[in-house]
This record gives sequence, structure tokens and C-alpha cells, in this order.
Amino acid sequence: MKKALLRLFFLCGILLGFLGVVGAQSSFDAQKGYEWLVSQCQNGNCDGDLIATAFYTLAMKDAGQVDYAEEGLDYIKSRKANNEACWPSGSCKVKETAFALWVLKEFGEDVDAGDRWLNDALSAAPSLQDFWFLEVVTSNNGTCKISYALGNNDTIQRDVSVNAGRFPDCPGAVNTFFNLNTCLQNNLLNNNPALELDINCNQLGPSTILSVIFNTASLYYVIEEAETSRKVITIQNGCLGTTKNSACNYDTSLFSNWLLSAIGSDTTVLLYVKNNADELKAVDNSLLYLSASQALRQKYLDNLIGLQRNDGSFNKQVFETAIATLALRQSGQGQALTSAVDWLKSKQRPDGSWDNSELKTAATLYAAFTSEAISLPPIGSAGPGKSPGPSSEPGFCGDGTCDPDENSVSCASDCPSSVCVVNGICETYANEDSSNCQQDCTCGDGICDDAESTASCTEDCGEPTTQQPAVCGNGVLEGAEECDIDTATGFGDDSACPGKCTASCSCGEKKKGFPWWITIVLAIAVVVAIVMYMRFKGSPGGKRKPSGFSFGADIKMPKMPASRTQVRYPQQQQSQKSSKVEDELDKSIEEAKKLLGKM
Repeated sequence: MKKALLRLFFLCGILLGFLGVVGAQSSFDAQKGYEWLVSQCQNGNCDGDLIATAFYTLAMKDAGQVDYAEEGLDYIKSRKANNEACWPSGSCKVKETAFALWVLKEFGEDVDAGDRWLNDALSAAPSLQDFWFLEVVTSNNGTCKISYALGNNDTIQRDVSVNAGRFPDCPGAVNTFFNLNTCLQNNLLNNNPALELDINCNQLGPSTILSVIFNTASLYYVIEEAETSRKVITIQNGCLGTTKNSACNYDTSLFSNWLLSAIGSDTTVLLYVKNNADELKAVDNSLLYLSASQALRQKYLDNLIGLQRNDGSFNKQVFETAIATLALRQSGQGQALTSAVDWLKSKQRPDGSWDNSELKTAATLYAAFTSEAISLPPIGSAGPGKSPGPSSEPGFCGDGTCDPDENSVSCASDCPSSVCVVNGICETYANEDSSNCQQDCTCGDGICDDAESTASCTEDCGEPTTQQPAVCGNGVLEGAEECDIDTATGFGDDSACPGKCTASCSCGEKKKGFPWWITIVLAIAVVVAIVMYMRFKGSPGGKRKPSGFSFGADIKMPKMPASRTQVRYPQQQQSQKSSKVEDELDKSIEEAKKLLGKM
């Protein structure tokens, strides 16, 4: 009998565990994520954000939703400047241009003009100026011819004397180092980033070794080396700013370097990015892994895996985890990738989005969920998002009327959000952000709202290398905060744990709901076990407790006279009763197994 009860409870435990796992996984729905994104990115336009639109377009393309992807591609093409190969028209920016070229390249479009624009946008990084040297390893004497082209496309050639590896016409502190920044032309490299030098030392013979060396403080780095007497070398002293030829911006350089690598460009700012990268930042390590050479990338992958939290996330941030997922997917790191994807699944909101952000949702879908089975309605049909388009029927999305079956999520063009209260203050605790309240919230207002990130607005959200300390109690979710409620107004961001935000801006213990149907299954199992047990206790062979049992008194059982005949119940009766009970339990277990098999 005891074995039968144990079997029943063991089966109930297995059933509970199985149903719990299924219930936890069932909350994620990739289909709902794509539907939400379509509803926000009408006609392929994610509220004018080219970076979000780029992720949207490639997510749709890789998920097999070609019509929606081509809408995004067409929108990106429409934002190109009229007279230059840059984006967006009217205010060309470097990072937006790099993202646009990435999309065009993925669709097989020509990106050469845009690539040249980015190369022309380079500035000389102050940290990479001055000390660039040429070393010529040879035992012979002769002349090296060095030629280069400046901005006016005039090719200049300089003859450099070499005596057994020394440079008599321009000696330096190290007599075997030729200063490329001053010996050819004063401030040549400082004024011309990423200058291409054609070094011809054929007079010195085939055994010559050419090296380009960069010196900072007391350290010397061999940037490039080749055993040859002629070599075309590009000096990697460039960086990229937010706009063409502007001051270096690390965030712009980091993302643009990755995208330049993705489109197969020769233009690179890798050295600047490497020298300024933060090894404790997931995005830095991810994008360096994706853009560095095979020989260097393992270091960044090791750093990245070391930054992953036990819950699978990177800094508990959706965008950072999505970018890290791109690197983990390419690296083939199975367990780390699975953990990151599972965490992203757990952070999907009931409406299908991630943090109610087009950028984060598009980046997450592109990084982790393009292989999911997705079925979106044809463009222009009355389905989720109902992409605007001409229609002979009244009530379509885009007709300017907010119909009863439309809302600000399913058709933002007809039903604009009413959260914006125009007062000159970006009230993030009231859900205002730069996507739904552009009158109050803009990039550069000093507030990193929900629609902004380090990828879209470094002015407000800061550069990855300079993380501002979080201020708990200001109503703005910052840094490692899980939630933040404004102490003055009572408003803020507690979406991660509604009503559970503590004074330290962390989520209190969250009570997780228990599905009603699991409760019913367990209750039935317990009732069956109790009934079976009571029936067994009431049988002739069952044992009974002495009446008047007291925990505080000793129990003395009377001694049985030696001559008294021992009373024994018939064994057959006990065996038949026990067998009948166990048969009933086995029958109950079989029914439970059938129920489990149907779920």
C-alpha cells in the first residue's frame, strides 16, 4: 500500500514539473513580437529611426517576411540624401549611414558610394597621432620610393635613402625608425587620416622586411609587417564622429566599424576602437568579436562570456543582451547562447514587444528569433498592424480615422498615442519618450527615455565607456536599477515588477501566480490518496490508534496472558482487500498518465 501511495505522489510530482515548464515557456510568442513590430513600423518606417528600421528590415528578411522587409528597404532608400550617398537626407550622420549601407548590402545593392562617403568622413584620432614609423629591415643600401595621394588626388612621391636599415636623411631617436608623420611631410598623417602609402623598396632586394610601427608612451606596436620589398599600407589612425569629419565619437566608431566589416569595406577604425574599448562592456566585446580578425577575436569572446550573468542576461539590459546574442550565435557557444535567448524570451511584454521599444524589439527579433515560424498577413490586409495602403473598403489602417477595431498599438497612424502632454518637460514616468512625444522629448534633452539608447542617442544615454551613476528615486530606469519610482510624484518605471519596487530601486520578492488547473489536478490527487488511505485504515487488517491518546502521558499496554489464544485475521482477507485498493490506485495512475499524454 505504501508503495502504491509513493507511486501516486511521484507521478503527481512529475506532472507538476512538466506542466510548470510548459507554462513558463508558453508565455513567449515570437509571432506576437513580429505583429507588434509591424503595428509600430507602418510602411516599414519605425518612427523615423533608421537604426530601428534597419534591424526591423533584416529581421523581416531573415524571418521570410519578404514583403515587409522590402517596405523597410524602400523606406531606407527614400531617406538617402539627394546629392550624397549618406543618410538621413538633410542631416547626414555617420552611424545611420553605416546601418543603411548594411541593409543595402544584405539586399545585394551597390554600396561603393556610401563606403567612400564613410571613408571621407574619417577624422584623425588624437590618441593615434604623431608617432607612426616605417622600419625597413635590410643589410643593403638603396632608395625606397614612397607615394601617396592627398585630398586633391595629386599623387606625391618621396625618395627615402636607406643604408642597412638606417635613414640618414631623417634620423630619429631610434635610427632604424623613419617618422612617417614628419619626414615625408610635416603633420602628414595628423591631417590625413587613413592615408594609403605605396612603399617601393625594390632596390634593396627581395629579402627586405617592411613594418609599420605605432608608438604611444614607451610602448611600440607592430601594426603591419610583411616580408616583401613593396607593400601598400593604410595607416589606421582614423576615427568617426557623429557627423562627417567631426570629433571622434566612440559609440559611432564602435558600431560603424562593425558594419563596415559586415559590408566588406577596406575602411576601418578598428585600432581606435580597440584602444578605447571597455573590456567590462558586453556591447564592446560583442562588436569587436564580430569585426576583429580571426587571430584576435577569441579574446573578446572570452571577455563576453565572462560578463554573462547567471540568469543569462548581459547587465539585465535587452539591447545589450541582443547584441551579445549576435556574437554568441556566430561563435557557436551553445550554452551561453541558449541562456541569453531564454532570458530574452522571459523579458517579452504581454503586447509582444521588448520594453515597448521598436529598436529593442527589432534588434531582439533579428538577433534571436528569425528562425521562428512566423505568418504575417499580406500588406494592406486587415491583420495585425494593418500596414497602411490604398483600399476601396472603408475602415482600413491609414484612412485617417481611428475605427473601433483600431488602437494606438494596432494602427498608430490613425490612433496616435495620447500619453503626450506638451509642456516642455519629458515626463518619462508618464511614459513620454522621443517616439510618442517629440515636442517634449528629443535627443539632446539630457534625459535617456525609453525610445533612446547608447545606440541611438549618445547625447542623452552616454557613451559606452562613460556610464553615469544611477540615481535612485528620480523615476528614470538607469544603470543596474530593476525599477525606479519618483519619490516626489510617485510615478516612474516599475514594469519589471508592478507595485513591488523597493526604496533601493530593486524588485521585491515577486509572487508568481499558480495556474488554476494545476491546483485542481493536485487537489484531485490528494483527495484520491486520502480516500484510499482511509479505506485501508477502516479495513479489518488496518491498525487503529488507542483512544484517549495523549502526547503528555506514557502509554502502557496490558500484558496478554500466556494462556490466551492469539487472534489472527485471515491472511486471504487482508491480501484481497490490499490488492483491491492497489488496483484502484493503479487505475488512477493510468488515468493520470493519459491526462499527461494529452497535454
